[in-house]
Amino acid sequence: MPYSPSQMFTATLTALKGWPSPVALDCRAQLSANVTLAVVNAGRCVHLNTVGQFELGAPTQTMPIFLLNASNDYDVSNPTGTANAWFAVAPAGWMSGLVATGGYELETTEFDTGQTYLTGIDHLTPVNSNSASNGGTLTNQSLGTLYASSGMTNRVGVVSTKGKYTNAYGQTVLSFWPCYLPGNA
Repeated sequence: MPYSPSQMFTATLTALKGWPSPVALDCRAQLSANVTLAVVNAGRCVHLNTVGQFELGAPTQTMPIFLLNASNDYDVSNPTGTANAWFAVAPAGWMSGLVATGGYELETTEFDTGQTYLTGIDHLTPVNSNSASNGGTLTNQSLGTLYASSGMTNRVGVVSTKGKYTNAYGQTVLSFWPCYLPGNA
């Protein structure tokens, strides 16, 4: 299957305010083999598993992190496997993300676009799944059976000033302030 990197601005996490800053919190890790999606988009919510690798969502009492790059970005992977083709900036597959306790406002393309979001009111939760196509996306809806396996899931953000809108690149995005409100164990 031919390799196809994502198009610029199709799936993104953009820091509207507060980043980069010398005191901003970020995290670098590799994607876990437990994640079975072909591509994990920038803007998804992840957490660190017990061996320090990214997995999708933020189950109960794990710190939410929002991905700055996708798993198929050229700075993360060399999909050709040909050493003479080119070298990724992070050839071992390192990805970066912003930690939810940082002081910034973010905008993501990775959310449930079918919902209405209330500015300053709606809390956001991630879909906690390493295999579902929407794993790591944000929503303001009850996650049904995903709650059953983990108690109440973490709250990872609050819809911010712009809410759901179309950004300058023509993409539907959601702006939010990240937060960490741990779910029940």
